[in-house]
Amino acid sequence: EGGAACAEVRGTAKGIAPHHVDKIFEPFFTTKKVGSGSGLGLAISKNIVASCGGTTTARNEPDKGACFTVRIPLQTSGREPDEPSLPSRLPVIPGRILVVDDESAIRTGMIRMLAAHDVVEADGGAMAKRILEEDGGFDLVRCDTMMPEVSGLDLHEWLRERNPRLARQWVFITGGAFTPRTQNYLASVDNPSLEKPIDANRLRTIVAEFVRINEEGGQSIVRVERRKKA
Repeated sequence: EGGAACAEVRGTAKGIAPHHVDKIFEPFFTTKKVGSGSGLGLAISKNIVASCGGTTTARNEPDKGACFTVRIPLQTSGREPDEPSLPSRLPVIPGRILVVDDESAIRTGMIRMLAAHDVVEADGGAMAKRILEEDGGFDLVRCDTMMPEVSGLDLHEWLRERNPRLARQWVFITGGAFTPRTQNYLASVDNPSLEKPIDANRLRTIVAEFVRINEEGGQSIVRVERRKKA
């Protein structure tokens, strides 16, 4: 439609209250009871679509309920995809990475994206804390910022006291919607942060840099671990 891929999702309920239509994409806006929703889902979804050059809109249809429309422009130039950046084409030094995310599909995607490395996964901050209490031997922690119970910020604060070295080798993943605490915390630390959807080349470059730092400090963690197993 007009040079764009278009998808619509229609509801059959009473729709969106007219005085809420202009607010539903605002971060943390929700009509649910306290504790039942974060108000981030639509804001994050809109940011992801916007990062692809698209738009997300909502409207009420008489007697049909709400309708959400996503439009993403099609690539029509015929230009070949850009060549991978130089670091992604250099020989990969395998590292040991902890991936922390409460969404299983994203963890699976990260494991595929970092297939050259030894990846350990945690389904949230609580599980990651249990892993890190027993094992601090990682080159990098890739951690989602917004998670229930133990957030990425909570986990990082805890690790800064317990293992300052590893706390410096940490990448925050965000959905583009920030609480004041998140904004202030990310501004107060030197750790890199990446917004969803993740740029695979940039993530691999960051991982390669942290693994290189550990390699220059001596033997890489993953090689020591493999020799122990052998």
